[in-house]
Amino acid sequence: MRILFVHPACRFAIWDVARGYRAALGRLLGEESFKDYYLDRHLSYHLRALEVNAPKEVAADQAFVAKLASENILNEAIYHDAQMVFIVSGLNTHPIALKALEKVGIPAAVLLTENPYDDEPQAEWVANYPAMKVFTHERFSAETRGWTYLPHAYDPAVHRPVEPDPAQACDVLLVGTGWRERQYFLESTDWTGIKLRVVGPSSAWPALTERSPIWKHFVNEPVDNATIAPRYAAAKICLNFHRRHPHAYSPNPRAYEIAGCGAFQLSDPRPGVTDLFGGAVPIFNSPEELGSLVRYYLKNDEERRTFAAASMKRVQLETFDTRAVELLAHLRRQVPSLQEA
Repeated sequence: MRILFVHPACRFAIWDVARGYRAALGRLLGEESFKDYYLDRHLSYHLRALEVNAPKEVAADQAFVAKLASENILNEAIYHDAQMVFIVSGLNTHPIALKALEKVGIPAAVLLTENPYDDEPQAEWVANYPAMKVFTHERFSAETRGWTYLPHAYDPAVHRPVEPDPAQACDVLLVGTGWRERQYFLESTDWTGIKLRVVGPSSAWPALTERSPIWKHFVNEPVDNATIAPRYAAAKICLNFHRRHPHAYSPNPRAYEIAGCGAFQLSDPRPGVTDLFGGAVPIFNSPEELGSLVRYYLKNDEERRTFAAASMKRVQLETFDTRAVELLAHLRRQVPSLQEA
C-alpha cells in the first residue's frame, strides 16, 4: 500500500487530528507505506516567494497561494506511485488538486474537520471530486450528507494521566478559542472566589479586552496540545465548550482528551457527550448553572475523582488506533488494489 498523506494547512487544532491518524496508520501499515505532503510548508514557501506579509494581502491572495501550494499534490502522488491520496481537513487545499487527481484516476479520501459549521462550503469543495471518499467527525453531517462518520479520538501516548504542573494549579481551566458565544457565557458566570484560568493566544480571543470580567483570568499563551496533560492534571475542573450549532451531535476532541488524561470535566450540552459519558460528565446549560456546578464540585473531591475515573474508562477504546482500523477498512472497500496491503 502506498498513500500520500496530506497534512493540514495549520499546526494547531486540526494538526492534532492529522498527527493522531498519521501515527496510528503508520503503526498499522508501516512507515514505508506513506509519503507525507505538508501543505503548511508549501503555503509558507509561496507566501515568502510572493512576499505576501500583510494580513490584507494574505486574505486577497489566499486562493491564489492555496492553488500554488496544492498543485504539487498530483505530482507527488505520481512520483511516489501512490495508490491513493488521503487529505486531512481540506482547508486551503485548492480544488485544482482534486480535479487533477480525478483526471488521472488516483483515488482520494478526505477527513473533514469543520462540521457541521461549514457543511455547505465543504460540500462544494468535495463536489470537485464526486467519487472521493468523505469522512466526518460529526454524526449530523454524516447522516444529512451521506458521508462516513468517524468520531473524534485521542492518543493515549499524549493524553494520559501525569503529574500535575504546580505552576498551572487552578480551580477551573479552559483552553481554547474565544468564540463570541463562549466568551459571553464566561463573562456571564460568577467567578467570585474561584481561581479560573482561561488560556489561549490573544489572537484567538479578538473580542476580549481589559473591560471584560474574565480579563484578569486570561493567560495569553499558545498551548501545544501535545504537552497539555500536566495542565489538565493541575486543574480541579476542566471546562469543555463546544462551538455552537443547532444540530450538532458529536463531542469535540477535548471531550476525549480531557477524559483520557483522567481529569474531571464539565461540559455544555451536546447529545454525543451524554451518550458517551453518561452522568460522568455533568452538563451545564446556563452561566448560573455553571457557577453552581463549579462550586458544588470544588467542595466534593471524591465525587470529582469518581467521575474522572468513570469518564476515562469510557474512552479506553476511543483512540486513533481504533479509528485507524475502521478507516482502513473503508479505504480498502473504496480501492480494491488496497485489499492485498
